[in-house]
Amino acid sequence: MIKQGVFIKYFIFIFIAIILSSCTTTGPSKKTTSGTRIDLQKVQEELGIQYYGKQYGIAEIPFNTCNISSYPTGSRCEMKTFIYVRFRVRCRNSMDTVDQVRASDIRNLANSKIRWRLGPYEGTSYLNSKGVTEVRMISTGTLRASRFVIFSGNNYLGIRVNELKQIVVPSDWC
Repeated sequence: MIKQGVFIKYFIFIFIAIILSSCTTTGPSKKTTSGTRIDLQKVQEELGIQYYGKQYGIAEIPFNTCNISSYPTGSRCEMKTFIYVRFRVRCRNSMDTVDQVRASDIRNLANSKIRWRLGPYEGTSYLNSKGVTEVRMISTGTLRASRFVIFSGNNYLGIRVNELKQIVVPSDWC
């Protein structure tokens, strides 16, 4: 017979292992707990999520894993949420808090690496020459009410993900 304290520790260990195994990065694929790779770009295409040009924000699409051909066939059928976040980071020339910023005072935070966190997930993303990046992940549910935090060096900024479009940061980020 297993003692109650040992059972609780075992349960907590399994719970943490499950949570950590669901974390993703912004790369083109994700490894499942079985070691099978999921091509996040293909899942996005199958779900019809397309953002172009100056379209920024979050898209969340719930899906049944058995209805997505690019999802591993050995997995059991379950509901998941595909999350796609596209945003732009720009720098302003000033450090102080300002009420208004002129367009001439802003430049892209270009070709830079940033770290991000959304709910329990975190990863690294690379900004292109226009300061734009994309984050893709598969979650067990919605993260629309979560805070999206970006980190660059010693700097960090948090914003509700459903308000995320373009971020203007002070000059010490650039």
